[in-house]
Amino acid sequence: AGRPAYDTIVFWARSALEASLFPVDGWPGSIPAGTGDHPSGMALFGAIMTALFARERSGHGYKVGSSLLANGAWTNSCIIEAKLVNAKFRPKPRREEAYNFSGVYYLTRDKRTFKFAIVDPIKDWPKICRSIEKPEMFTDERFATDQARAENVQLIIRILDEAFAKHDLDYWQQTLQDHDIPFGIISTYDDVVADEQMRANDIFIEIDDPVFGKLRSVNSPFHIDGEPKVSPKAAPRLGEHTSEVLAELGYSEGEIATIKGE
Repeated sequence: AGRPAYDTIVFWARSALEASLFPVDGWPGSIPAGTGDHPSGMALFGAIMTALFARERSGHGYKVGSSLLANGAWTNSCIIEAKLVNAKFRPKPRREEAYNFSGVYYLTRDKRTFKFAIVDPIKDWPKICRSIEKPEMFTDERFATDQARAENVQLIIRILDEAFAKHDLDYWQQTLQDHDIPFGIISTYDDVVADEQMRANDIFIEIDDPVFGKLRSVNSPFHIDGEPKVSPKAAPRLGEHTSEVLAELGYSEGEIATIKGE
């Protein structure tokens, strides 16, 4: 309880979220900064707003709290809950030994990575067969049922690998969309900052920085219809408000100059 908390070692590592991403035969990359701090801050914001609403009803205030550890566990709650009810977990397989063809990543000819989200294989498996121009796979007894596909999953992965390696990402993005197959491209940061959907949803917002000029930043992730957000401002520079803060605390101009070494 007395140790310092950081998102990388508490939210990610201690909650076992990171264990889910850890490769079988390698080491994971670094965890991006703030990815545990930000949702934990949002949870605290939710707690504060709920307490303020409750105060309007009851007339008295409340102490609220949250933590990186609690939010890490909540984020990973589906898997943790399984363990809490004594679920048995299969060993984490290498890619070539995967349990499900839709749970691995695929590479296009131009070395872009994408993944599926196949939650209804009865509906989506025929679409995948047609998308790779192998409609005969749908009726092939090795792949015709969920059980058969599970027994031949490594063969399916090899066939899909060969198919996806024949064309670039642009081709597959259009083809998979045309066949109404749920998939997602593993975005690069170049992709993100140029994402038209993010732009259309005001996920990026402009800041007028006094030093660097016009900059884009990431907007807060919620909005209320009819209530405009407060326009964001640049973070203060080091010592920018020292004089104002000291004056508010009652220091004279001479004392402030001495403190600042002027």
